[in-house]
Amino acid sequence: LISDLKPMLKNLDIKAIVISKDNPKELKSKEILYQCLIADKTAKINCNFYGEIGENLKPGDIVYIMGSYTSIFQGRMVLYQSAKGGVYRLRDFFFAYSNSGANMSEPEWNRETDPKT
Repeated sequence: LISDLKPMLKNLDIKAIVISKDNPKELKSKEILYQCLIADKTAKINCNFYGEIGENLKPGDIVYIMGSYTSIFQGRMVLYQSAKGGVYRLRDFFFAYSNSGANMSEPEWNRETDPKT
């Protein structure tokens, strides 16, 4: 569940609906980034998709994201598509989600640092 996510989790499998999709951004690596707001029945989070996968997603798509991970970018938690995982657009016609649930990308998160380094 999205509401259970915390920064720096790995190998996450999430079923969600795409709520919105930002304009594509070209990264320094020349990769194209598509940031989408996704939601499940508990909460919402910003999720980054890359390349053709991101290009083909649209609001209303129900997706199953395998092997994803969370991280902090500019003080906000983001869910990332993993190169090792997969993103599958499901053919489900109906998906219950919480539009009023917390946006897990909105709280300010602090990176935890390892005191040994």
